[in-house]
Formats: sequence, C-alpha cells, structure tokens
Amino acid sequence: MNIEKLIILAIILAILTLGESKPEIVLINKGFSQYNVTNLSDFDDNLNATFAQLRDELNGGKYFATAEQPRGSNSAYAMVQCRKYLSSADCIACFTAAESLIRKFPPANGARLMYLGCFLRYESSKFFDQSTQEGRVASCGNQTASDATAFEIALSGLLADLQVATPKINGFFAANKRAIGESSSLEVYAIAQCVESINESGCRECLQVANGNVKTTRCLTSTAGWALDVGCFLRYSSTPFFADNQTTDITPFLKTGKPPNSLFTTLYLKCT
Repeated sequence: MNIEKLIILAIILAILTLGESKPEIVLINKGFSQYNVTNLSDFDDNLNATFAQLRDELNGGKYFATAEQPRGSNSAYAMVQCRKYLSSADCIACFTAAESLIRKFPPANGARLMYLGCFLRYESSKFFDQSTQEGRVASCGNQTASDATAFEIALSGLLADLQVATPKINGFFAANKRAIGESSSLEVYAIAQCVESINESGCRECLQVANGNVKTTRCLTSTAGWALDVGCFLRYSSTPFFADNQTTDITPFLKTGKPPNSLFTTLYLKCT
C-alpha cells in the first residue's frame, strides 16, 4: 500500500473515531453469590428469559427495566439500568457487554456488575425494592484539583443538592454542574441516579449513604470519583461527561416541600 492510500485510510479512521459511540463500558464493580442454585439448568433457562425481557425493554427506548421468571423452584429476577445521558444505542451496547461478562461468572444464584454507563444484576429471589446493602463502595482518582479548597466547596454543595433533589424527580435521575470559585470559569459536573423500583425515601436514604461514602473516602478534592450502592449511583468529574442540554434544573426540587405536579417531569434531554 502506497503512502497516499495510507494517509487516506488514516483520515477515514480518524473520522470514524470522532463519530464512534461511547457506551462507557468501564468496569467499576462486580460480585457474585457464594451459593449455587439447586438446578442450574432450570435457573439458566429462567435467567435467559429475563435477560431477553430486559433487552426488549431497552430496545423499546427504556433506560431502566426489571424482569422476572418465577417458574418452579429456580426463579430468576434481573434488573438493568443505564445512565440517562447515554444514547439509546449506547445503553443497549453497555447492556450487551454487561450480559456477556456476567455470564462468565461462576455459577451462582446471584451476581451483579457495574460499568460507568450501566449496571446489571440478577438474583434467585426478588430484590427490586432494595436501596442499600453492605458492600457499598466509593472511589476516586489520584489527581487532586488545582484549587482543592474551592473544588471541595463546589463539589460538596453540588452533591448535597443532588441528594435532596433527585429523589423528588420523576425517574430518579439528575445531572448538574457548578462553578468552582466565584470568578473561575472551571466547573464540576455530577449526576445522581436511583433505581426506579424503589420509593422516594429509599432513594433519599441511598444517596445519603453514597454521598457520605464520598466524604469518608476523602474524595472531595479529587478531580473525579463515584459512589454506588444497590439502589443508587453518584458520579462527578472536573471534565464534562454529559451535554449541556442534558442538565437538570434542580432548583424547584430544593425548596421546602414538593414542587407543583407540572414540575415532576425530569427536565433533561436525552441524546438520540
């Protein structure tokens, strides 16, 4: 191949790279039960059926879904959730990766894994109303913000507001950003999300625990971090990971009491 063709190929690859999807398939947590089901073949059949149901829901444009096959003594229950700033195609791609990996886990009656872009969980018993559980974690990068004090103040306030607002928002998802310092053009970006099968108080409790874990792991001066529990997820970064038109107006939800019903719709726009 001559040099001209190599140059043309490089340009084409660069263009394709700029337009490629970003389903955020970065593994941040995984685990599985130490107990096997009584009949693995029957359980696998039920699990396959629940995964197929989840995929159908995502193909229909949803970002959260549960499925169950309570047949026989080896029932299977499953749940998937994607971050709502992803496109529908990226959500499905994230689920596909999660399904592929979780099937490689040792045979067990329960397992879960989480990517930055989505999570997948299954159990032999119904778990959809769980909001917190032992094993919750928080993590942050090793890069400290240039103005650590101003960054911590901005991030702490933003996470506190998301903790208050998100449980009041239909769909339990909020994305927001905050300026760092009074005269700085720098910002910190964050999201909060709860599984949609728990109630408002469960979401509030979960985010309170997650926010507390961010603080206790001393992540508030790090330029990126996240915290998770079985019922919720927090993530923040000094660089944007969602678009400006996906930012949620959380101001009405920070007031005492609940906002009018007309405001109970999540004020974000999803990428398509």
